[in-house]
Amino acid sequence: MRIHAIPWLLLGIAAFAGCNAITGLGDLDFNREPAGVGGDDSTSSAGGSTSSAGGSGGEGGGTVVEEPDPDLLWAKHFGDEAEDYPVGVAYAPNGDIVLGGTFSGTMDLGGGPLQSAGLQNDAFIARFSPEGAPRFVRVIHDDDLGQDCVVDLAVSATGQTVALVGTGASARCMAANRRNEIDMSRGFLFSGLTRFRLLVLDEAGTVTQTIPICNSCSADTVGPFSVAVDPQGNLYVGGGFTGNLSVGSASVNASGEEDAFVAKFTSAGNPVWLRRFGGNGNSFAVMTDLVVDGSGGLVITGIWGGLIRIGQNQYNSNFPASFIARLNDNGAPSWNRVFQKTWMGATPRLALASDGVLMGGDFVDSVDFGGGPLQTLAQDGDDSDLYLAKFSMGGAHVWSRRYGDAPAPLQREQGATSIAVEADGNILLGGVFGGTIDVGGTVLRAAGRRDAFVARLDATGAYVSHRQIRGTTTETLQGDVVVAANGQGNVAVTGAFIGDVDYGHGQPFRSQAQNDGRNDGILVLYKQPFYNEPAE
Repeated sequence: MRIHAIPWLLLGIAAFAGCNAITGLGDLDFNREPAGVGGDDSTSSAGGSTSSAGGSGGEGGGTVVEEPDPDLLWAKHFGDEAEDYPVGVAYAPNGDIVLGGTFSGTMDLGGGPLQSAGLQNDAFIARFSPEGAPRFVRVIHDDDLGQDCVVDLAVSATGQTVALVGTGASARCMAANRRNEIDMSRGFLFSGLTRFRLLVLDEAGTVTQTIPICNSCSADTVGPFSVAVDPQGNLYVGGGFTGNLSVGSASVNASGEEDAFVAKFTSAGNPVWLRRFGGNGNSFAVMTDLVVDGSGGLVITGIWGGLIRIGQNQYNSNFPASFIARLNDNGAPSWNRVFQKTWMGATPRLALASDGVLMGGDFVDSVDFGGGPLQTLAQDGDDSDLYLAKFSMGGAHVWSRRYGDAPAPLQREQGATSIAVEADGNILLGGVFGGTIDVGGTVLRAAGRRDAFVARLDATGAYVSHRQIRGTTTETLQGDVVVAANGQGNVAVTGAFIGDVDYGHGQPFRSQAQNDGRNDGILVLYKQPFYNEPAE
């Protein structure tokens, strides 16, 4: 789930949107003795019980906490003086929590210090028990090309972790959470990645498969951006590309400046099919998320500008736009829809419901998903609000909602960055916002320049409860927020931040390089119900 240098060709602007990565992960203190030390492409692991003291959030470390917040199970902060942030979070079938990201320098996730190669980016995958104890931490480093970034991750029905990793000799990866930028895309900004691969890790952190996606990508292209696994273990990868892209014996050529693609692999890593969606030389298209729909199909979403062809349909747009489509088992579109003015910083995200698919992001002015227009209060084409829409498995509009408020000093910083569906059908909507946001009758006010939140909504999108992860200074910035649900009411939240954040314990976490504007990461586990903090 992410993007890098995506051109807003029709606006004459070069815009960065996110993928998922970073350039430095620092020290994380779990209050336990190290049980192992790893190096490049290595694994550290640790056992032991979780500390439950209300210790310091302080400078440089993290703390596992419980009370006094009745809904907070534990929280962890990781970061050093370099750029540190997570890519994504997912639950394994046994309740373990898998976290992925990219770092440089020193990282200690509880099993002893790990060191990146020099000061360049290395990728990491970490797995924790439900109580927060680290199972393993694996550092991923390519000796040939040097810079490594996790782009996305997924967990299979059998508990394996699938990590999408990009590598480049002079690549650059950083959190999308930047000062003086509007970017809200989950993950990170990246450039210069020329090799992409899927790594499959077992429950002990051992890499059991390496599946090449692109061994000689153009350094200027977006590259693979999202990964998903179906119940049979088949793997799906999508993103964007320029020039030619070959997967196995299949090959496609981009007709636009950048085209979107989706590829399917068997559980053994064998290519099944490769599909392209694009326009012409003045157009761009990138796939940003995909979910398996439970009936042998795949639902994809992405962004585009200029012209796009999806199957037999062709669309034109003079503004940044989004698309959603369902692909059948052989990759052919069975239905598709496009929406104007639905990308101003938050790339569209998907989640599967029992009876349809959810799509979220941000939009400007007005958008009609099929149930009538949703409108931002400021009709200036610049201030965005957050949207969430539901479609049936056949592509019909079910409902759509807008979450926003009157223009704030930086109103366009309101967007969805993650969606998850709980076992009871409730929806978890993760996002970031500046100023104020109305999440369905409850108004949240940002304490920092950009705060994070998770709203629990019912199956119709109506407000149930929320958590706001507040900045404790007016300059605090948060972004790249990802949520995951375990089916028993627990909710894992991860994201990047600069400044000081209050995750619910009352003693804030502080990033280590605030003056330089570099991110740290946070991982928090909450339980039902969310504590409803006083709202406006």
